[in-house]
Amino acid sequence: MMFVVELNRENYEYDVHSIVKAFYAEEQVKVLTPASKEWENEELRQNVKVCICVECDGAVIVVNNEEFHWKFAEGEDVCLSEVSGNRQETSNIAKLFKDGFKRFLYRTLSLATGKELPWGNLTGIRPTKIAYGMLEQGVSEEEILDYYQDKHYVSREKAELSLDIAKREKELLAKVHYEGGYSLYIGIPFCPTTCLYCSFTSYPIAAYRKLV
Repeated sequence: MMFVVELNRENYEYDVHSIVKAFYAEEQVKVLTPASKEWENEELRQNVKVCICVECDGAVIVVNNEEFHWKFAEGEDVCLSEVSGNRQETSNIAKLFKDGFKRFLYRTLSLATGKELPWGNLTGIRPTKIAYGMLEQGVSEEEILDYYQDKHYVSREKAELSLDIAKREKELLAKVHYEGGYSLYIGIPFCPTTCLYCSFTSYPIAAYRKLV
């Protein structure tokens, strides 16, 4: 049976699907939004397990018949639809809002399932990209580890792994001549397992060993 999530904002569909799927890895997850086809709504609405309403100043999640509430910026009276200022400011606030919502969704599903994910609420991004960028900005290693754990709920082990790889990457890239040289990325889409944060297409290595 399909595990259906009802969501009122289609621009949050990808993040919601990724995080819900990480918690319910064995389920076939479908997110219904206002942009979903009418026949999908009628056919799947009876299987809704999680209902999410993103509002201008927070969000409400209903799971297992229990309501969970979140207010943006820890209760500050900020409404996205009323934000004024330049485009960059609005974009920054929208990003902060979405990041806060993703943390709220993670905490809610963690409570509902009793699970904690090793990669926390990270979706669709190489975890090392965060550490690499912060190293470039001169942020200390301990602050980077705290950021992974506090902002994304990443386990200490995975945070340390990300930092270690970012440091190796930084050392390698320091030798690249960006004007007279080039770098080459080779992607090998065969993995023993798919990482919970990963949004890239990959295939089980056992089934494709001949190609490898």
